[in-house]
Amino acid sequence: MTLSRRPGTGHPDVLRDVALNAAPRVLTRRPTGSAAPAQTVSEAPQQQGYVDETPNAEFADGYEAGFTQGLTAGAAEGRQQGVVQGTAQGFEEGFAKGHADGHAAGEREGRDAGFAAGMQEARAQVDAQQAQWQEHASALVAQLQGERAAMREAAESDIVELVMTAICRIAGEGAINRDGARAMIRNAMQQASPARVMRVRVNPDDFGWLNAGAVPGDPVWLADSAVGLGGCIVETDAGTLDARLETQLEAVKNALRDVRAARAAGAAAGGRATQGPSHA
Repeated sequence: MTLSRRPGTGHPDVLRDVALNAAPRVLTRRPTGSAAPAQTVSEAPQQQGYVDETPNAEFADGYEAGFTQGLTAGAAEGRQQGVVQGTAQGFEEGFAKGHADGHAAGEREGRDAGFAAGMQEARAQVDAQQAQWQEHASALVAQLQGERAAMREAAESDIVELVMTAICRIAGEGAINRDGARAMIRNAMQQASPARVMRVRVNPDDFGWLNAGAVPGDPVWLADSAVGLGGCIVETDAGTLDARLETQLEAVKNALRDVRAARAAGAAAGGRATQGPSHA
């Protein structure tokens, strides 16, 4: 039989190679007061089928000590193994949970970032499109303003022509009519006042009826083919007044042209003032 001991302890841990005798042994009690020697174990009668179950004190103590220390050591080893396994399992499950949560959070953040970037890009495109439309609209307005100015200028030219045509027609009709011609000649003579009218040159067709109907105080009537119907050239002591019809119409035409030129110059100056000074 071999008894092994754990280092640092005073109790056996394990009994090894214990030999058991298959022959039964009978232990007898020594009689009281008898001088006869006690019967040894080897001398006890052997009975077939009997097993010696008498406990061994050293074996019991070793068994109890070994059980206690084995239980303590097993609990410590089990606890350590449980900690290692629990730590590994906890790490694995925590990693999986963290990976899943991180993936979901990253996907959500990526989706939000992508949406924000898309909105920003769309807003930039809309702003660029609006700027392009604004530029196109400004160019179109400028073009329309230029075309309107050209149309207005052309219309004014047409209006001048129409006015001159109407004046000529009215003046011509008045010149053909004696009353009208007389009124125009008298008006020209009044314009020459306060100078003294000495002679009045008229168209030869007007000279006949004017000279025939002369009254005291009238000037000297002279026939002049250079004067149109209804017109006259008034000679006074202060100078000559050209009141021919064509001269008056030309004066009206020049006046209208001067008004147009002044208006165009004012519009150009206003445009330059609006745009501001140019920088070289």
